[in-house]
Amino acid sequence: MFVLCLLPLTSCRNSADPKIQQELAARYKAALSEREKLTVCINAINERVIAAGAPVDNIERVFGASYPLLLFAEQEPVPPEFANNEMLYQRRLVGWYLCHQGDAKGRIAWYYVSNTHKSDSGPVSSAPEAKRAEFAKEYVQSTSEVDRLFLCIDALDREAIYRGEPAEEIDRVFGTDFSTAVSGKAIAADPFADIDVRVFIAPKSVSSQGKTLGWYICFTFRHGRVGDYYLSNTKVPDYDAFRGGRGN
Repeated sequence: MFVLCLLPLTSCRNSADPKIQQELAARYKAALSEREKLTVCINAINERVIAAGAPVDNIERVFGASYPLLLFAEQEPVPPEFANNEMLYQRRLVGWYLCHQGDAKGRIAWYYVSNTHKSDSGPVSSAPEAKRAEFAKEYVQSTSEVDRLFLCIDALDREAIYRGEPAEEIDRVFGTDFSTAVSGKAIAADPFADIDVRVFIAPKSVSSQGKTLGWYICFTFRHGRVGDYYLSNTKVPDYDAFRGGRGN
């Protein structure tokens, strides 16, 4: 698991203020597109309405529900499948979503946003080189965390970053050296293993407890290619939870 940290962003407003939650809820209710709903979610996180330790009820106040997986896009219908004359109910998850986990005290333990899911996402065709080059240039030139965050979202939406992309291409975009790690001797010993290594680009973004203080994009590599990814600004302690118990 490789982690690219974005620049720090904080809000000066009181996240417990009901007016902030009401404002976000009104914006979410009025949102018509997937991107508008995702933007409300990002703002709720930046305002710390959604944050580690915040009440899970905050999510319901903003989105009208507190399901572990909140979908921001209209879902494509899936034809029913049958096994042993019994219909299997399936739901294909499409587009961006918020995933979160609560604790026994009703507080948010962790959360992330992504547009890939364990059950239906697969590698896509390679993105044009121009897309990656354009994103890499804008990312390097940007000095704003929120700008970099939405650049990453745009790159994922436009498939400048995609599942199945070689680690070398991620290195070209972010100036990293992940391809060396995924081709190391330890990986060669078990070529079927997921690469779950946390790499923080900006040391100042990591506290003594190992928690991030800013947004990051996290990748898991399989066979030297991007398997999964997500965006968050809090530590997701158990990556198996992100993968949804994926059976490889």
